[in-house]
Amino acid sequence: MKNFAGQQIEPLFQFSWLVVFLTLLLCGSVALVLGFTVTHRLAIAVSLSLLALLYVFFVLVYYGGHREGENWNWAWVLSTRLARQVGYLELLLKLMFVNPPELPEQTTRALPVRFLFTDYNRLSSVGGETSMAEMIATLSDACEREFGFMATRLFRVFKNEENQGKKWKKTCCVPSFMLFVVTLGCLITAMALLAIFKVQHDNLTVNAVLIAMASVVGLALLLNCRTWWQVADSVLNSQRKRLHSAANKMHKLKSEGFMKVLKQEVELMSKMAKTIDGFTQNQTRMTVIIDGLDACEQDKVLQMLDTVRVLFSKGPFISIFASDPHIIIKAINQNLNSVLRDSNINGHDYMRNIVHLPVFLNSRSLSTTRKLCMAAPTPNGDLVNPEGWHEEMDRKLSSNSLGDQAKFGSKTASTAETHTAGGRFRGPSPDRCPLT
Repeated sequence: MKNFAGQQIEPLFQFSWLVVFLTLLLCGSVALVLGFTVTHRLAIAVSLSLLALLYVFFVLVYYGGHREGENWNWAWVLSTRLARQVGYLELLLKLMFVNPPELPEQTTRALPVRFLFTDYNRLSSVGGETSMAEMIATLSDACEREFGFMATRLFRVFKNEENQGKKWKKTCCVPSFMLFVVTLGCLITAMALLAIFKVQHDNLTVNAVLIAMASVVGLALLLNCRTWWQVADSVLNSQRKRLHSAANKMHKLKSEGFMKVLKQEVELMSKMAKTIDGFTQNQTRMTVIIDGLDACEQDKVLQMLDTVRVLFSKGPFISIFASDPHIIIKAINQNLNSVLRDSNINGHDYMRNIVHLPVFLNSRSLSTTRKLCMAAPTPNGDLVNPEGWHEEMDRKLSSNSLGDQAKFGSKTASTAETHTAGGRFRGPSPDRCPLT
């Protein structure tokens, strides 16, 4: 699925405004450090030489990354690494200063898809809420691996509750990015004046400028004390840690309070994925794999299904149930209340409203197909190698089963509809069509 989604495509280095800004900032920092230790003329000469060397290096990497051949492999590796780092820094700046743009409609442009998967997929009736919290924690870990450590944690601080349709985030009707640039410019100017003129009591003009610059920087730091505290708290406390803390306080929160905490964390992940997708022009699908539901106590199965539906019904989530439907339907029939029974709604109808795309694996025909694949000769007359028959079997299974499903679906009148993000899926009814 990752190869299908194109997650293995590596970006190449490109010149951008961020590259220019970072190189100038690096060379300016070197010039300031050398200005305090040696003469300012030598500091300027070294910083300009460093700037020229950096741009020569960038041109070589850019040129070599687009060339083919073994002699340019080093340039391709450096180009991909630089592109990833620059893209990540650009994403961090956009999260802090820019409102996310709206994603285009799928009818106008198809965006690349990336999938995130949960690692913990076992649910049990004993401590089912704790198992669900661990599942959400593994999904948050997958988000940190995909989007980056700082991006996921800074989003909690700089997320905007409502998008006003403006590009820049504003503070007191002024774009936050402009305030940041002014504060950074005052800091660099003050450091440059100190490096050139040092501290001279008789130079009143320079001292007045230094005091003004220091006042602007100090005021900016003082007004953003709350933001700095939120950044430190968000970086040090991960989403997994907050979920475990809520699970430990479950006796105080009760079941409803704990479900509210889980719902807030799930909505935060959904909003984070939507925001980052707006900046990177991707589609993120968080896949929640739920296994062992048929091993739960039958009086708890309906509660588990309702929990999964409440948590993952909205947002970019795909819930995959790996269970025996007969056991689950039987458990649902035993636990439906009298209102649903009087309205002639059974467990099968309840599951059909939750599961949009049922897939059935016929184990008997699967074992028969394995034997046929093992004994079937190749076009050359040789038997299939026992170690390499899996790929051939999977290919035959997928092609034959889809073809049989299409033929069978055209003859039956009973169909099941699934509404997806890309449109409407119309296929055979789950009780009429076993799909292998």
